[in-house]
Amino acid sequence: MSANYYGFEKFCELLDDSNVLKKHSVMGVVKMLQLCITEIKSQILKDILELDNTKIDYYLESKILQIEKQDYLKDYGVEKISHFLKRLNVTVEQLREFEYDQELNNIIDKNLSLDTYHDNFDEVRAIQESFLYYFLAYYAKELIYFLKSNKISYTEIPITKEEMMDTENINGLLDEVFKNIIESNNERIDLDRELNVFHIEGRNYSPELEEGFENDFRFAQWMVTVAIQKLQIASVQNNYFFFDCAFSVYENHYEQRLLEFIKEHIDASEADFIKQELQDIYNPKEMRVLMHNKETVHYHSFIESENKLNFSKNKKIAFLTEKLKKEGWIMKFTEDTFLEHYDRLIPGEMIFEKIDEVDENINSSKRIKWIGKPSQLGFIMSNLAQLGYIEAPLRKNGEINYLQFARLVMQTIECETTESTLSKYLNLDSEKGQETLRKFESKNFRIPHKKEIS
Repeated sequence: MSANYYGFEKFCELLDDSNVLKKHSVMGVVKMLQLCITEIKSQILKDILELDNTKIDYYLESKILQIEKQDYLKDYGVEKISHFLKRLNVTVEQLREFEYDQELNNIIDKNLSLDTYHDNFDEVRAIQESFLYYFLAYYAKELIYFLKSNKISYTEIPITKEEMMDTENINGLLDEVFKNIIESNNERIDLDRELNVFHIEGRNYSPELEEGFENDFRFAQWMVTVAIQKLQIASVQNNYFFFDCAFSVYENHYEQRLLEFIKEHIDASEADFIKQELQDIYNPKEMRVLMHNKETVHYHSFIESENKLNFSKNKKIAFLTEKLKKEGWIMKFTEDTFLEHYDRLIPGEMIFEKIDEVDENINSSKRIKWIGKPSQLGFIMSNLAQLGYIEAPLRKNGEINYLQFARLVMQTIECETTESTLSKYLNLDSEKGQETLRKFESKNFRIPHKKEIS
């Protein structure tokens, strides 16, 4: 995050920074607090317009909690600095409006670096510290008051008979999931016990036993996956949250879950919550847990195909990465990947980096807007690479790194898609790439090789 960024995270940093006077004068801090307040109020009002009434109070309360968790003197009132104000012959209003005599600059607008000697250093520092404590408390209260004033009173809609029927439907689907997983797990225990008896008695190993179990397990996988897909649909009707719920349900629960996260983790911010959510989504093994009738099951290994659940997953990732950008962060991955399953690719290490907002704005303004389809962009960029017009990033084995290729393309071209989706279109050997290739070939589309026209 650049020094020129003024927003909610910067505001909280100023409240919490016990060494801020080593870097700025007290009036420099006051100016930054004012810039932050202006930017935050503007952003909050924009966000509220986009939120449903049921989410506004959760959103505002999460911001209030983040402010109150910062380490500043919350009850430091004007009476604490009244003797200094009298000595300097200045009012709080004049300080806030920067309408004081310039001769006071040597006291209240002086950078008190400990590396440089200052006359009456201790006295000046005492004044600046007192003013700092007062203004931190003052602007924190102002922002909290603004947030509280925008809260609404929302009356929860009573559950209707139809919604009760939806709940019964969800319970039925959960029963189906639990039944198949528990039965399969018990069959695995029985198989291990039987194989152990074979070993103890010295009998020949019987592969038919494991083959029978594998057939039953695959059937259980299919049954559980179908039930989870149905649970996704039912969750929309009843706003039922679970790890693989539909995106609309995830969005509905976001503010409430954010608030619970901040209450539980004392120094956490919204950015921390988003990072944790993204890590969980990309590594779902431990998160795929269902609770029902005081029982718990892990259903990750019973998902027959990740592709059947990826639509909701991709929407959640897009939603979270956009929110993360607003908090001043971006998400990246190392190039390493891990194939957990034939259709389940685990990305490399997840890295979060702060955005230099100035550079981000410059780069954003220079991006070319793509108005075609993502599949068409992937096809054309892939062709340009294959035909010698551009260089695509390569892995150590010489093959194209399609995820890195997609990332570079999206840094230059604005397109409504994700890096993961674009990487599949860039790979013309993939199923998505082949489909686009056939469409272009049907129209006799061809780009000549660079050598043909050189």
